[in-house]
Amino acid sequence: MARAEANWERLVRAALRGERLAGVYGQPVTGIAGNVPSSLGNNVHIEEVLRAADEIQDEDPTVARILCEHAYSLAQNLDPNSEGRGVLQFKTGLMSVIRQKLAKRDGGAIDRSQDIAKLQEFYKLYREKHKVDELIEDEMKLRESAVYKELERKTLKRKKVLATLKVLWSVIEDLTKEISPEDAKKLISEEMKKVMQKDAARTEDVVPYNIIPLDALSSTTNAIVTFPEVRAAISTLQYHRDFPRLPGTFSVPDARNSDMLDLLQCVFGFQEGNVKNQREHVVHLLANEQSRVGKPSGNEPLARELEEILRKQTAEPAESCRSNGTVSFLENVISPLYDIIAAEAANNKNGRAPHSAWRNYDDFNEFFWSLKCFHLGWPWKLENPFFSKPSKKKENNYVGRGMHESPLDYIKYVAFWIAILGAKFSFTYFLQESFSFSVSTIYNHNAITILSLWAPVVSIYLLDIHVFYTVLSAIYGFLLGARDRLGEISSVEAVHRFFEKFPGAFMDKLHVAVPKRKQLLSSGQLTELNKFDASRFAPFWNEIVRNLREEDYINNAELELLLMPKNDGVLPIVQWPLFLLASKVFVAKDMAAELKDSQEELWLRISKDEYMQFAVVEVERIYVGIRESISKKNIQRDLHFAKLHIVIAKLVAVLGILRGTTESSDLKKGAVNAIQDLYEVVREVFSVDMRARAEGRLFNNLMWPNDPGLKDLIKRLYSLLTVKESAVNVPKNLEARRRLQFFTNSLFMQMPVARPASEMFSFSVFTPYYSEIVLYSMAELLKKNEDGITTLFYLQKIYPDEWKNFLTRINRDENAADSELFGNPNDILELLRGMMYYRKALMLQSYLERTRSEDLESTFALAGSADTHFELSPEARAQADLKFTYVVTCQIYGKQKGEGKLEAADIALLMQRNEALRVAFIDEVESVKNGKPSIDYYSKLVKADIHWNDKEIYSIKLPGNPKLGEGKPENQNHAIIFTRGNAVQTIDMNQDNYFEEALKMRNLLEEFSLKRGKYYPSILGVREHVFTGSVSSLASFMSNQETSFVTLGQRILANPLKVRMHYGHPDVFDRIFHITRGGIRFNSTLRQGSITHHEYIQVGKGRDVGLNQIAVFEGKVAGGNGEQVLSRDIYRLGQLFDFFRMLSFYVSTVGFYFCTMLTVLTVYIFLYGKTYLALSGVGESIQNRADILQNTALNAALNTQFLFQIGVFTAVPMVLGFILESGVLTMIKIIVVNSLALQVYWISWAVLGGLLVLLLVFGLNPKAMVHFQLFLRLVKSIALLMVLAGLIVAIVFTKLSVTDVFASILAFVPTGWGILSIAVAWRPIVKKLGLWKTMRSLARLYDAGMGMIIFVPIAICSWFPFISTFQTRLLFNQAFSRGLEISLILAGNNPNAGM
Repeated sequence: MARAEANWERLVRAALRGERLAGVYGQPVTGIAGNVPSSLGNNVHIEEVLRAADEIQDEDPTVARILCEHAYSLAQNLDPNSEGRGVLQFKTGLMSVIRQKLAKRDGGAIDRSQDIAKLQEFYKLYREKHKVDELIEDEMKLRESAVYKELERKTLKRKKVLATLKVLWSVIEDLTKEISPEDAKKLISEEMKKVMQKDAARTEDVVPYNIIPLDALSSTTNAIVTFPEVRAAISTLQYHRDFPRLPGTFSVPDARNSDMLDLLQCVFGFQEGNVKNQREHVVHLLANEQSRVGKPSGNEPLARELEEILRKQTAEPAESCRSNGTVSFLENVISPLYDIIAAEAANNKNGRAPHSAWRNYDDFNEFFWSLKCFHLGWPWKLENPFFSKPSKKKENNYVGRGMHESPLDYIKYVAFWIAILGAKFSFTYFLQESFSFSVSTIYNHNAITILSLWAPVVSIYLLDIHVFYTVLSAIYGFLLGARDRLGEISSVEAVHRFFEKFPGAFMDKLHVAVPKRKQLLSSGQLTELNKFDASRFAPFWNEIVRNLREEDYINNAELELLLMPKNDGVLPIVQWPLFLLASKVFVAKDMAAELKDSQEELWLRISKDEYMQFAVVEVERIYVGIRESISKKNIQRDLHFAKLHIVIAKLVAVLGILRGTTESSDLKKGAVNAIQDLYEVVREVFSVDMRARAEGRLFNNLMWPNDPGLKDLIKRLYSLLTVKESAVNVPKNLEARRRLQFFTNSLFMQMPVARPASEMFSFSVFTPYYSEIVLYSMAELLKKNEDGITTLFYLQKIYPDEWKNFLTRINRDENAADSELFGNPNDILELLRGMMYYRKALMLQSYLERTRSEDLESTFALAGSADTHFELSPEARAQADLKFTYVVTCQIYGKQKGEGKLEAADIALLMQRNEALRVAFIDEVESVKNGKPSIDYYSKLVKADIHWNDKEIYSIKLPGNPKLGEGKPENQNHAIIFTRGNAVQTIDMNQDNYFEEALKMRNLLEEFSLKRGKYYPSILGVREHVFTGSVSSLASFMSNQETSFVTLGQRILANPLKVRMHYGHPDVFDRIFHITRGGIRFNSTLRQGSITHHEYIQVGKGRDVGLNQIAVFEGKVAGGNGEQVLSRDIYRLGQLFDFFRMLSFYVSTVGFYFCTMLTVLTVYIFLYGKTYLALSGVGESIQNRADILQNTALNAALNTQFLFQIGVFTAVPMVLGFILESGVLTMIKIIVVNSLALQVYWISWAVLGGLLVLLLVFGLNPKAMVHFQLFLRLVKSIALLMVLAGLIVAIVFTKLSVTDVFASILAFVPTGWGILSIAVAWRPIVKKLGLWKTMRSLARLYDAGMGMIIFVPIAICSWFPFISTFQTRLLFNQAFSRGLEISLILAGNNPNAGM
């Protein structure tokens, strides 16, 4: 029986703990604490008690039982009837675990005094075991000595130990309340009580907080509270002595003083979580503004009601927020507004109701911009028509004022459109009017003829404005891009060639001004200036390269070649990365060995290659004797160049022993022998006592190189003398090349000057999430599709170099089992960096800027230490937290967590790995109101705590279900209050970020302080790079199209047209501007906002790569544009834009889709018109008359197909974009490859296209002719022979050619499809006519015929090996350029056979 009970306890405990795999890593997600139902309103303390019970279960099961009993009591007090969701199950399971029934089986009550004594005894033992006092002292010493790595470990341990002690003390306190005070004093001595209280006070930095620990201001572990700007911002909110006193019942945390927000909470009944959130929000804003302007911001005037309250001696609740004896701002102010908005949303008929029939967010927002809002009174006058459900909306334009641009901007976009309209009307006059008169006068009696000739011309007239806009905007955008210096570094060769210029450009653009540099520049000390720039540039460049390695874009060998020396002052020259100097020494050695001219001639030849010159100078600096020979011009006499290769070989042997190893007697002896061998080779240069060599004493007192700087020099010299291969292709990975090319090119582009990290604008990154896959499990990675291909196998073949680098990084062999690859959670999590690069970049910038020393040596020391210490520096981390935060709004995270979904576990794991990550979500809590079940909605913000569990920071009750409109905008609306800073960047789930681009974020944010025309920018547009373009040719085409739109297209819309709208998620919003004008989803242009576009910074983006996915996406965008046209925003823009700006808005929105539709319709109009002219004979009559009268206008009328050829100009933006950013040769290569692919396809189609005719002849239904099979075969044979004979006769005896036959068939292919489409649309009518079965059979034949046309040529040609290889190469050209073995993927079936 006992064994059965033990097994039952294990089963229940396992169920409560949720011991299942967390995502893909095999770790338990949470303990018992993680299963506390959210319906237990005060579940935070319960979770802490149960977490402590889980932790000490193995140490003392009795104490763990006592803690579980106490948690059960807390749950019972909160919900005695177990009415909340999951409460009954939680209590039942917890009761089974703690054996509550066994504790009461004799009918007696539990002796709490024994529990208190046991807890007190365990408290002492636990405290002694972990040496709390020594732990705190060690932490203080490490903080003073700046040993960051050990400090972080000690701090985490101290927090965990003290958190457990605090729980024990809180339980002891609660238990003592259940006994008499006299008994409590006997159980707990005063000395022990003081120790417990002292330990509890030390846990103030464990109090939940978001960024600034405002409830733990005396904390020593978070450097952010020591910043002067933070202290000043807090002081501005302090409670003034003239304010009324707070009631005695109002409590304020002991760690801080009362402030103005406490007064507001007391008076208006604001929620505690809401007040905490706003307190940090205000302090954060004031601190960042003060860091920029140097003084605190002033206070806004208070409302009239608050002024009356302030006149009183004691704070009293506001009348406006009182109801039923309680004070609640939510119930009395917010809920009435919510009820009205919810009623209006329910009245919109899913968006089909006219705007005049209901009020949306914009109406309510505008109402409070008008004087009418004061008619609502205070408190609300609920009888006001504003609160009626629903209320008829009155049109009031309180937005859209002052939308005119500056005179210069107006002149620019007017001139742009005058040029377009001039080209359009000139084209219309010279190419259309030239034949209009002749056609209309000769055939004005035949309306159908006139319609056939004129309809295509009219259609072209309507759509050609889009063509001219496309061409002119492409040319103008090309010139703007060239002016901005885009594409100047478009190859890895250019990176090599211009690398010498990068440090100086970096210091000019991305580094703060340094007084020492100005002095060197003004004094003309170029050598020292270059050295200084290189020393400052090196840590940033090296961090970029290391991140490329962590992302597996480069391998270890490339990492060593790309790293730049610290330039720490040992050598008076700049030391460049080895990839620039590789093999240069050997080339110079060969030049010297073949030298027949003078020393000057040799140096001239070497100096032609700058990096060869650098390599030689760096090597010759090692030995002063060489420099003396050079200065005396005796180097040819002093050195035998023919023996240089022997010297290099011996020197390499010495360096090979000394590099990267620790000192030992054997190694030292080997090093001495190697140096003596080197001496034998160079003895003609060195003047050394030969007796020492003979007696074995030469180099006997060798000092082993233990100095890190000397070690680095030895390693570098070894690499210079051993790397013989040219590094011209380093890095090899195309994505690594592209990123380095863009970053280095951006150093020469115009951008605002960087301000110090402490003075930059603060910002947040904001990402909406619903239920997408967060992390792939091994089961998902190894799941086969219908072709037998696993996702993991596909990724291995699509990205072979990254996969190989990944295996090298985790020290795994290529043949390792899949289960071994991801056994360590750190392996795959290192791939999940995303937007956290912003924080990493800020930490590096802040760390290097903390010391503003002008001493060069101090600068070198600081830069050198950045390689290892900057991420652990408390000050750098605090500065980064003050300037940046990342909020992911996971709408249903609470629901996913409650249901035990893997997505919730993966999100929790990401929070554990990224301390700056915050997750906002909507929590639904069931409750009972007036005897009826009800659901309360809370907006919550959580982060990971020291125990890797979710820690609730803020919980704000909402007036109702926040989803009144579309899900995604509402998901952002509820969480926008948790963002911080001056700006917010909206990032979607399919996007990526790069460390080198994060370095430029503070430059981008400075754009908000620069006027662009009449207004300051309210939205900053950012360019995107679509990184999924390498999967296939289709994906490549979509990537190129998208790139053209998000670069050249957006460039033109922003300048000069001034109609760029919020395009996508990389945009950076002026946060204060938008949250005070309705939110980031509102039209910024109508509210005197200005939207700009900037291309010196980029983010990554993944796009759909399949044909169906692309079609769905294009349909979604087109549908969204259709909804926009119906919106009131577009209506107002149409009213308020001037004519030319409205033209710009038209062609960039609905005009694009209208012209696209018209283009398709024009083709049908042209074909049907030509069909009528051919069948009626009118076309031949017109041609004859034109020939007789020599009328060129009539000839032009008959050959209007040339008008359609202007459509090719719509490809001009993509072509010019390629030329600008990739070069002319790259563009030619792409055009040639695409042309070859098209030719191969049409040739294969032409060979087997006749199959279509045979298919139509033999396509009769055999089932319908079951009794006439012989006759059916005879008919088919005769039909086939007649078709072939007719074609042969026509070709031999007439001017009809084989090409004409195929062209005729092609011309009627779309017509057949059109007939079928009409039949489907008119299905009831066709059925009534009895033609439906015929149409269905025809559709099947048509479908089969089209399949034959498309796929049979490819299938036949694939039989030939050389054609198959050529087709595969063309279809997957982008993938082949990455080294992809596509044949392995195409093979299918058993993908892992070759692994």
